[in-house]
This record gives sequence, C-alpha cells and structure tokens, in this order.
Amino acid sequence: MKNKDRKKILHITYDMRIGGTEMVIKNLIEGKGNSSFEQSILCIEAPIGPFGKMLKEKMVTINVISRQDGFDITLIKKIRHYIKQHEIDILHCHQYTPWIYGVLAAAFSNVKVIFTEHGRFYPDSSSWKRKIINPLLILFTDH
Repeated sequence: MKNKDRKKILHITYDMRIGGTEMVIKNLIEGKGNSSFEQSILCIEAPIGPFGKMLKEKMVTINVISRQDGFDITLIKKIRHYIKQHEIDILHCHQYTPWIYGVLAAAFSNVKVIFTEHGRFYPDSSSWKRKIINPLLILFTDH
C-alpha cells in the first residue's frame, strides 16, 4: 500500500554520468527537506555512471530501460508500465529526448509531468518536426 503522504517523483534522464544535468538530479534527491517525497531515477541509457553508483550506495532506486536506435515506441510502453507499477505521482523529465518518451508514457494518466531542459543555448534552432510536435507535447506537460 502506498503512503499517500509522500509523493513519488521519478526523474527520467539519459544516464547518471558526471555532468550538469546529473548534478541537478543528485542535488534534488540529496537536498534537505525532501522527506515528503520519495525520489527515484530511470535512465534510458546504460551504464548509469558514477553519480548513479553513488546514489545507489545511498539506497536511491535507479533503474535502466535502454532505448533502441531510432524512435523506440516500445520504450514508451515500458516507461508507462514502470510508472503504473511504481505508482509514480510526478515525472520529472530532464533533457529533450527523455521528455518526449516520458510525456508520451504519462499522457492520459494522473501523473504530473515536469520538463527541465539543461544546457541549451537560446534561441534554439528548431526543426519542422519540433515545431509540430512540441506544442502537442506541451499540452501534456504541467511545468
């Protein structure tokens, strides 16, 4: 039975190698005052990297569901299954590709989606695909 007082946050990212994105996730998880949240990480690439290993040693749940080359529709289904199985309340997607897979997996569910882009230079040049797809994905993104 799920403890309703603690919200479950799943951070979805490429991996937990050493970099700015990974440091932000690590800091969010290790931050003070997070007792009302149960946080975990889902990587879409392996290996999980040094930050991932450090957090695993601290008993943080980290899993990997590796994506296939190209657009991996099966990854969406696997993430959706993971979200349901672990009763995730909030999906925090870090970077563009994890956001695409995460938001599609969480669409039409009660899961709140947060998207954080890291290290981009703005204004960002955009392809025609992004100009069509991004506005649709934003409809399923809460913050």
